[in-house]
Amino acid sequence: DKDCSLAGITPDQTTADFNGHALQPPDAILLASHLSKAGVSASLTSLDVRSNEITGDSASQLSAAVVGNLKIETFNEIPIKQMRADTLTELNLHGMGMGVVVAMVVAGLVPVMASLTELNIDGNDLGENGALAIASAIKSASSLALSKLVVPSPHEENEALKAACAAKNVELV
Repeated sequence: DKDCSLAGITPDQTTADFNGHALQPPDAILLASHLSKAGVSASLTSLDVRSNEITGDSASQLSAAVVGNLKIETFNEIPIKQMRADTLTELNLHGMGMGVVVAMVVAGLVPVMASLTELNIDGNDLGENGALAIASAIKSASSLALSKLVVPSPHEENEALKAACAAKNVELV
């Protein structure tokens, strides 16, 4: 059945909570595949995958699927719908249990958040890949009002973040 999900998501399901379910990279890749199938995720508006072991390529695939699925309104309790609509001037994600996947999702949406002036991602485990994704998004954003970026230690010393923020006049804290 094309509308069947091995991840357990049904076509009429609006919320999928995998928080702390010990998901591994293969699970994330499967979930990413299902998020790309309209029949499987037709009603899904909220997805939570915090506190799992999603890293590397699986994190990239899942974050791309989340950014690409326009029906998702919240991801790990982060307001994806408002981010896409560019209705936020400040986004405080301090201590939200963000991992590399969420950092990549945020990075994927930075280019459409032209009104965002302050982003706080402190108190989260971004990992090196998450920090690099944020740096790349800031560096490549053509229209960016961001003036302050708060990151967890030691990422304020990350050379890519420092360079991207300096190039765009963003205070890195």
